[in-house]
Amino acid sequence: MGLVSTLQAALDLSRTEADSSVVRSVTAQKASTALAMACSEVFDHPDRLIDNEDVAPALRSVMCLALVHLAKQATADRPLSTLITSKLIPRANKAEAELTEDQVDLSVGCI
Repeated sequence: MGLVSTLQAALDLSRTEADSSVVRSVTAQKASTALAMACSEVFDHPDRLIDNEDVAPALRSVMCLALVHLAKQATADRPLSTLITSKLIPRANKAEAELTEDQVDLSVGCI
């Protein structure tokens, strides 16, 4: 299973659990936590977002969807919000700093 499909599977699971009738279920929290950690892993290796012309656009697209989903979930889940603030955002900032403007704008392809 490749990185894009792994992220997509984590996103799908998190979305499914978030939409379930059980508010803030343990499974939903774990799925969102796993998704946040997977996104952090991608930001630890920002070259993955640009190196492979076949994979990089799909990876950027699923990352954008995942980040939007996490932002929505974090508004109602304080532990997830704390995780995102302490782990994901610093890694995203570091990744953006490592990539030059001519390499990629991380927001391109998100819409």
